[in-house]
Amino acid sequence: MKHTLLVFSFLSFTLNAALAQLEISPNPWVGTFEDVDLSDYYSEPIAHGLMINNFANQVNVRWELVILSAPEEWDFRVCDKNACYGSNVLTNWDPANQIEEPAILASGEEGLLDLHILPRQVSGACEVEIRLSLTSDPDNILATGTYQVTVPTGVEEEISVKNLRIFPNPSADYFALTSSLGVQKIVLYNVVGRIVRTFEVAEGKKYNIADLPDGMYLAGLVGKGGDVMRTMRISKRNLRP
Repeated sequence: MKHTLLVFSFLSFTLNAALAQLEISPNPWVGTFEDVDLSDYYSEPIAHGLMINNFANQVNVRWELVILSAPEEWDFRVCDKNACYGSNVLTNWDPANQIEEPAILASGEEGLLDLHILPRQVSGACEVEIRLSLTSDPDNILATGTYQVTVPTGVEEEISVKNLRIFPNPSADYFALTSSLGVQKIVLYNVVGRIVRTFEVAEGKKYNIADLPDGMYLAGLVGKGGDVMRTMRISKRNLRP
């Protein structure tokens, strides 16, 4: 009987020890943000998460943001139950740098643990960890949440086409594009819709129209799939006196 009680006590202790920890949910967080407006520098999709206290007592939680991989342009912000922190803040508990904002959780309490992604007009994917510990023992990591976030590739090409310009315009002899990203060729039409010139596009290339009559033309920007992505006006004019 005594042996049985000892075994039962050991199992109970082991079970309690297994539960006596911090938890992050969902974990991992895996998702794709299809509708991010990358033309907006301040777009900020959010991966929503929670930290959960499975201890039998109240705890003061420290989190640390660790960026494993991400486009160089991307920034990140963490929001917990206390505040949303700036993109330069990697932890809520760093007394050496006067950061002392522990997330205080009662036993069984859930607290906010959101990751804000700021892609800064650049598509790509990232893998980021948020590591939890107690402020009393910050080096002992009790839970690690993984956030795998994708902002679809190719979106920046659409933005480039929206923002690009033809220059100089008017032009006497040549024109160029501010960016060639996503554009395969330029088809030049006269005012009655007849094709007068076709150019293969390359970055930094100049497109010669010196021999064309003065007047207004339409430049159709054709993408890699053969679709006209945008049509722009260009004025051919002899600017010399």
